[in-house]
Amino acid sequence: MLRPLLPQVVLALLFLTPILLIPAIPLMAQDTSLTYIPEKSKSMSNTFGTREQKALEESVAKSSRDARAKGLDRNTQDALRQMEQEQTTRGLDVSLTPQTLFLVRLRQTEQHREPFATCRVLTLPKLPRDFGLSPEKEDGWTDNVKASWLSQVASAGRPMAEVAGADEPGVRAYRDCVALYGVTIAQATLLLVEDLKALPIEIQGDPRESATIRGIGYDDVQVLADAAVDRAAGPGGITDGFLKRLLASVLDDPVACTFDGSLQNVRCGASKLGLSSAPTLTVGNVEVYGSSFAGLTASLKVSRTMSYSRAIEQLRGTSLWTKQMQEAAETADKRVSEGRSREATSIRQRTVSAALRGQIQAAPDELRQPKSGGGLQQKR
Repeated sequence: MLRPLLPQVVLALLFLTPILLIPAIPLMAQDTSLTYIPEKSKSMSNTFGTREQKALEESVAKSSRDARAKGLDRNTQDALRQMEQEQTTRGLDVSLTPQTLFLVRLRQTEQHREPFATCRVLTLPKLPRDFGLSPEKEDGWTDNVKASWLSQVASAGRPMAEVAGADEPGVRAYRDCVALYGVTIAQATLLLVEDLKALPIEIQGDPRESATIRGIGYDDVQVLADAAVDRAAGPGGITDGFLKRLLASVLDDPVACTFDGSLQNVRCGASKLGLSSAPTLTVGNVEVYGSSFAGLTASLKVSRTMSYSRAIEQLRGTSLWTKQMQEAAETADKRVSEGRSREATSIRQRTVSAALRGQIQAAPDELRQPKSGGGLQQKR
């Protein structure tokens, strides 16, 4: 019975063989262009893309900042140019004397520093009555007899010791105070002149006597003058040899005091003291305190020049106030607090000058000292 079916089975197997072989064909004919990408490679590709994007964002942000900075530089430059024009065209030449330069600061010194706080020559000047040289009674009435007698004693140049109740030690101590004030102002004058000569400005004449200054404004000179007073009034502040000898000649003079024609004028050895609301003191032929100080007058004329201190203060806190100017201003303020006002003035001068040129990126440390080659242009 199986023999008749054999041909049919063979035909069925021949028909099914191609079908059984079909699944293997795609595996053999696979497209080799589609390769497998490991996960690590995908991560590195994403990292490169992130870095490029970050670099692009930083570049765009920097360009934006630079654009804003350029606009701010331009606005600051225009504002400073306007200030410069106003100060140079509408301002006035200012004449400065030691009285205007130093006395205000020295008066402030009397509030916190000895021996000036005890002397108080500026805030509480002494008069003859403060030393018992007055005919006034305690009830406010005038003793006419004593007034006549005091006038005769004074005009005759009699010794102060002949007046009952006269405080001669007090007069001598006050004389010493006035002498100290005189040499302190003279020392401050010398320090100011030294600072001015170290700056790249023009000085015509001798600053110790009479000179014209161009290149900095009045406010800048006043900053230097205040610092000079602080240095001269400090411990060991009197460094000039002549001034030290002059002060010593007053303090060491033991000669008794006599009147010199009036109760207001007292002579103690080589010193002649004027007792008034504006005291005077001469030692020999040297005016120690009065219209000059230890012989120095220091009459300065500041021409109409832009004030760098004022320019910075006017910009401070405005929309034109830049980070670079803030750093420069803080550095200058720190130098002032350290008693280095010359450096502070140089920083302000160079900062404003750079801003006028549209270049305000200079670091304060680079502005601290004048550039090489810059110096005093002094004419005589």
